[in-house]
Amino acid sequence: MNTVRWRLEVSGVVQGVGFRPYVVRLAHSLGLTGWVANDAAGVTIEAEGDPGGLEQFRVALVEDGPPLAVVCTVRAQPVKPRGSSGFIVKASATRQAGRGLVPPDTATCAECWSEYRDPSGRRYQYSFTNCTSCGPRYTIVCQLPYDRPRTTMATFRLCGDCRREYEDPADRRYHAQPVACPACGPNLELVETGRRLAGNQALERARQLLRDGMVLAVKGLGGFHLVASATDPRAVEEVRRLKQRPRQPLAVMAAGVTQADRAVAWSASERECAAGPVAPVVLARSQASSPVVPTVQPGLTRTGIMLPYTPLHQNLFAAGVEYLVMTSANVTGRPLAREEHEALALGPAGVLTHDRAIVQRCDDTVVQFQQGRMQVLRRARGLTPRPLPIPGRGDILAAGGDSAGALCLATGGQAVLSQHLGDLEDEQAARNYRETYQKLVSLLNARPAMVVCDMHPGYRSSELAASLAAGMKVPLGRVQHHHAHVAAVMAEHGLDGPVLGLAWDGTGLGQDGNLWGGEFLLWQGRRFARLAHLPYLPMPGGELCVQRPYRMAAACLYHYWGRTGLERAVRLLPDLSPLEAEAVARQSGRRWRIHRTSGAGRLFDIAAAFLGLCAHASYQGEAALLLECAAIPGEEAAYEYDLERTRLGVRVCLGRTWAGLLDDPAPGPVRAARFHKTLANLAVEVATGLARARGVGSVVLAGGVFQNQILAQGVREGLAANGLSVYEARLVPPGDGGLALGQAWLARQGGVTRCV
Repeated sequence: MNTVRWRLEVSGVVQGVGFRPYVVRLAHSLGLTGWVANDAAGVTIEAEGDPGGLEQFRVALVEDGPPLAVVCTVRAQPVKPRGSSGFIVKASATRQAGRGLVPPDTATCAECWSEYRDPSGRRYQYSFTNCTSCGPRYTIVCQLPYDRPRTTMATFRLCGDCRREYEDPADRRYHAQPVACPACGPNLELVETGRRLAGNQALERARQLLRDGMVLAVKGLGGFHLVASATDPRAVEEVRRLKQRPRQPLAVMAAGVTQADRAVAWSASERECAAGPVAPVVLARSQASSPVVPTVQPGLTRTGIMLPYTPLHQNLFAAGVEYLVMTSANVTGRPLAREEHEALALGPAGVLTHDRAIVQRCDDTVVQFQQGRMQVLRRARGLTPRPLPIPGRGDILAAGGDSAGALCLATGGQAVLSQHLGDLEDEQAARNYRETYQKLVSLLNARPAMVVCDMHPGYRSSELAASLAAGMKVPLGRVQHHHAHVAAVMAEHGLDGPVLGLAWDGTGLGQDGNLWGGEFLLWQGRRFARLAHLPYLPMPGGELCVQRPYRMAAACLYHYWGRTGLERAVRLLPDLSPLEAEAVARQSGRRWRIHRTSGAGRLFDIAAAFLGLCAHASYQGEAALLLECAAIPGEEAAYEYDLERTRLGVRVCLGRTWAGLLDDPAPGPVRAARFHKTLANLAVEVATGLARARGVGSVVLAGGVFQNQILAQGVREGLAANGLSVYEARLVPPGDGGLALGQAWLARQGGVTRCV
């Protein structure tokens, strides 16, 4: 028999997902001999046998691996046969020149749930049950290669039973690094004022506190949650007090699918996603008879629902407690609590903790479904640090933005977008940002040759990027905010160009010094051109207009109708005093030192204020969310607007739109729907005209405004009906959480402004 030996180097998400056990079983089935080992770049294999068997082996590595594995490359080269016998797992190599990838944390698999529910098994109701197909990964790894001594499980010595599972190639826990059981694994502890309880006593006390309407801080995979009964109004209000979050919606965990069905009217796709390996928070339509109290999502028609994704979560549910608020344990704007003292500082009635350390903070992923397709709104647990393909060369660090912050590292042919890092409001958030950067650089063995950031010099992310670039002595590049939005969607879908991008969001610094946010951008010839935009409106007081939508509405009326409009604003908007109205007029009339914005998000603020839905916004996007939830689906009527052709593109005027909205005698929900329809019609008409004029067949919808399902569906369907291909953010957030990917993509395309 002609015997040959190959050395194969496999890159991708191939550590911590059962890849080595799979390789051993595959080799045995094909009669191959040799070995497999982890290293800092991925997995290295030497396999020996007949050429046909080796080729089957190579193909199967890519096509038939474990469900959580992502194979990026397999490089094979012949080596001298050694006449070996058997196929083994060798000790991991420590080669540091490679670029390994850590798998995301994954929800408990079906087999582990079966063990958890088996009263005769040794892991019955054990809070830390996992195997090679599920459990913590990214949040516990200290360095690569991914082996138990390099994780926070290193302090837990395996008992005899777990050792046998860990060393048996036929067992599904073969080389499962977080493997544990009650005899040798992590333990629970409940901390209250003046006492500590351990084990089952801790769990029973935690359940009792939840039944009594108390708020707990519970240590999960990537940090602590604040947990309370979602059917108890007082408990919900206490969560809001601790988080300093007066109206922003809170996520709810249901005890199981049956309970979730009573809370939300969700589709089969939404239910399957919630019960899958990522187990995100799914935004689904609330049931009219939901047992969840309305104050969990005040004024909204959707509930962020999730299912228990670890046995510890399942253990929190007991008789009388079927729905729990499950929200990140932090004061709004600050990093997720990771340590016991951080959780205690929030002031809950008790802290349910455990002794498995968390290396990396990682919040819950949030998704929604549009016409059966998932869209990630917050990318974190279950997805990070899963890579995305990206063309070009060179290691790039992209800093992202300040709102819904996330950074990105492009290395080799892939990009890793960090978990959601929150708003970069203070030094604690900045410290968490730098910590995440250092962890990803270490795990990926990246050496950034450039740092890129938003062109807004006042962004905290831009300041951090400049500091990091100076420390590494590499160039700093700047990318316009809305260029990055469009580029992020192009990167996700592998688009090159030409492409027409609709970048609609709140605000971002534009190249003319104004605050953009309603842009029609053409990507062609490795650069962007601005062909059209929504009309500029003054923002008297700048950020104050975002916090007070009624103020933005007053500025709109003054902009279009002067003193007459201002007088109408005072009559229409109860929160607008005559004194503040005069300040709005005075500031709006300035030629200098006045913010002007084309942001689509501000238009939603104005409409919400006109309809009496939101005068003061307590969280980002509140006015737009309330307007979307108020709108009656299927409304076909729309308001008028004006378009004027220009040398470069189109000029938009919305005076007749606002007059139509204000003078319409229809009920508020109908007017809200007609406003959505108007903006969708405008977007379709302008984009179609520009695309045809420029010979472009592909249109990208980017920016946080396209999280609005009514608007996105109207634009998507209208463009498709006109023969255009439409691309939207799916695995990358459409809002600022995806900016860093777009920045990295543009850096590799040469689309940045270089700084010293």
